[in-house]
Amino acid sequence: MDDLLNLQYLLKQFGYLRTAAWESIIHSCKKQHYMANGILELAPGATLYVTSGFVKQYACWHHSEPRISRIIMPGQFLFVPGGHRLIYAQALTPCTLFCWEEESIRRIHRQHPDLLQISNILHHIQEQQVVARQYIRDAPGVEKIELFDSIFPNVRSHLRKQELASYLSISVKHLMQLQKLLHSEQ
Repeated sequence: MDDLLNLQYLLKQFGYLRTAAWESIIHSCKKQHYMANGILELAPGATLYVTSGFVKQYACWHHSEPRISRIIMPGQFLFVPGGHRLIYAQALTPCTLFCWEEESIRRIHRQHPDLLQISNILHHIQEQQVVARQYIRDAPGVEKIELFDSIFPNVRSHLRKQELASYLSISVKHLMQLQKLLHSEQ
């Protein structure tokens, strides 16, 4: 119940949320639970809202050795592209998600056109989260890890060294050196 209240509060921040629109939203969502390392079921065009836990989204063009393109925290959305552009995601920790299928989202937008503005804002926020990765990657030295920790608190310990190094665009050896420097500064 608190998860739904948090979602309702979040949506109200971006525009007026009528009772009928909210009821359409909650009646068309499915709650999903995943264990750590569980592969998320991502239907094309689906919308996911993370209520608890952390999710890592992989860049779809790196199939043999997946690279994390985004980390989704509680209170954030993942919009799955429609059509044939598949994305892959995995639970970093046990997590709970609300999921809406593409047709449900389309129906809600037809019934409540005012929600389209809120959806557009949420899509823009997701794009900004992708930009955050580039900001971290461009940071010098130890600042990369400090920025990562400030943007994604409590996530680093759930990533393998290779994943974190790849996310930061550095080698594992360089990552180990930076972590050693970081610990010596503390």
